[in-house]
Amino acid sequence: MQIQTLNNFDYKDSLQLVNNTTIIPTWIQARVSTKSQIGQKTNGIFEEKASLPEQQNNCLEAIANYKGRCSKCSKEIRLIHAGTSLAKGESGQNLDREDTEEFLRLAQEGKFQVLITNDNDRLSRARSTGVVIRDTLNKIGVQIYSLSQPLPLRCPSCFDRYDNDVGIITETISDLKSQLDVSKIRRNYKIGMPKRIERGKPPGSLGYGLMRRYETIGQDSRGSDIQKTYYEWDLNKVAIVKRIAREYMAGKGVWAICKDLNDEGIPSPQGKEWGRSVLPVILKNPIYAGWVRWGWKTTKNGERKIQPRENWIMHKAQFDGIWDDDYDEKLQAEIKRRATIGGRTLMSKALLIGILKCGYCNYSMFQIKSRRTFKNGTKYLWRGYGCGSFLHKATCRHNGKLQKVVDDLVLKEVLKLANDKTRKAYLEKVNKLKTDNRGELYELKEREFKRRIDEFGRINTAYKEGVDSLAEYKKNKEELLPILENLQKELISLNAQANTPIIKLDWDKQYKSILSKFIESPAEEDVPTIRKILVSLIDKIAFKSKPLSIKIFYKTTT
Repeated sequence: MQIQTLNNFDYKDSLQLVNNTTIIPTWIQARVSTKSQIGQKTNGIFEEKASLPEQQNNCLEAIANYKGRCSKCSKEIRLIHAGTSLAKGESGQNLDREDTEEFLRLAQEGKFQVLITNDNDRLSRARSTGVVIRDTLNKIGVQIYSLSQPLPLRCPSCFDRYDNDVGIITETISDLKSQLDVSKIRRNYKIGMPKRIERGKPPGSLGYGLMRRYETIGQDSRGSDIQKTYYEWDLNKVAIVKRIAREYMAGKGVWAICKDLNDEGIPSPQGKEWGRSVLPVILKNPIYAGWVRWGWKTTKNGERKIQPRENWIMHKAQFDGIWDDDYDEKLQAEIKRRATIGGRTLMSKALLIGILKCGYCNYSMFQIKSRRTFKNGTKYLWRGYGCGSFLHKATCRHNGKLQKVVDDLVLKEVLKLANDKTRKAYLEKVNKLKTDNRGELYELKEREFKRRIDEFGRINTAYKEGVDSLAEYKKNKEELLPILENLQKELISLNAQANTPIIKLDWDKQYKSILSKFIESPAEEDVPTIRKILVSLIDKIAFKSKPLSIKIFYKTTT
């Protein structure tokens, strides 16, 4: 097939008239929705998964074979290929795509007068996006020609976007169909994917390192191969995932792991450099423990949002994982712990960052470093804690102290819990306070419950005496009954809590030796271990420098 292009065809002002024939430069637009479709070949020119080469070849053939006449001036029309724009793995609902940016810019420059595409839904899958693209092109005199919904072209001089009723009707119906197709695909997807999960198959894209394989197991009645799908792990990528998990569990930061991978030239799942947002996605994926999931990232109002793990639909996979469930639970606990204490807490070399708060304004304390000089002229590095609101906003007083002084005070106070009598006395005090508060809350809820019961009695009386109609009675009853039910549940729960023992503190006997050793000979490599102990025990520490005082709020559980 001989295709004429702008490189081997001479025309003036993008238009050449030969023997009363209008030759129009034409631009090809093609798009696929996912990266896996870019090189995939299927039968049929209008299928969703038709590859980019297929779409491009179909358009080239249509350009070469196009024969038509302008409906106004009756001049014969021929097309010539001016270029191609491809969207590789781009959603048709988005306007911000690599292909639209290119062909809209070239259309403004007058490089072509016709945009040709396999199907109108290749141009857009959303009505709003399609309207913007078509209006932009039509305003500058560019016609759109779809192979699946072909309409006669006009000479550029005869084309009038306001005199194109058939084109407008066809494009509107096409956009509506594309939008409905998307809705149908999503409905089928939501129905079919949970069933797929139940069979142990991963939905959509696979996890990093997992590969889909096909095995021919026979032939059907027509002689076509019957293929069975199975999954296996890429051992090289598995080694990378295990390395990431191992270093993460050892306390290494996400940035540090990414830096090492990038320095070694190891590509990310997208083939680019590793970023800090990639690692949590990999580590949270239960596929590495041999589970498949669904509903972990739902779309609502055009925004995708990760759901809590307990809301996921999970089933055992058809294939084995690369680690067991126990290891995965420890990994998820570590991810949750880091998310709770924050990145600054995790990576800081100061022991109490994240849990130390200013006793005056309750703002977080920050580490302060400054170069100082002794009287004898020796220079040294001073490390301390300072109120964040004073340092950053100047809205509090100068509440700071030498780091080692505060660390030792806190550690010695925490070590008092090693004494059984001291810990028991502390818990009795906490339990008494909790019990008192619980009793006050129970009395408050009980009074509210009695008041609502009396209100319910008045509603019944008003209906029986004919004051309220049946509709009013029904409405008042429907509003009040849920309130009564909730109050009753709260009273039962508070009563059960009052009869349960009580508050405890998760103190481990090993803590005493570890903390004592650290006070005697503090080492920088032990800071992450000590921090883990303190974060598991302490909710926050209120610190005041003048007079020097600390108040520790421990984490207590029932």
